Amino acid sequence: MHSVAIGGAKAADTLTDQVDLVVELEPDLALLAVGANDAIRATSITHFSADFVEILSRLSAVSGVVVTLGAVTSGRFLGSQERWLGH
Repeated sequence: MHSVAIGGAKAADTLTDQVDLVVELEPDLALLAVGANDAIRATSITHFSADFVEILSRLSAVSGVVVTLGAVTSGRFLGSQERWLGH
């Protein structure tokens, strides 16, 4: 197991600073906990959604399974995830 987590990172930070590290590892499973820092720092839903979809797209391209955790699954940004999942 590898962790590339950076405390305090927002989705934009995850996209620029962490996703490439995960892509290089080509994991069978990727756990993505993103959105809480965006929610408490009032990131616009438009910016968060674009970053979130790009993160999921890039991780899905190399990982068998991407599991989302945190604010994305239970709060302010839920609509973004439902659009991504096609619900």
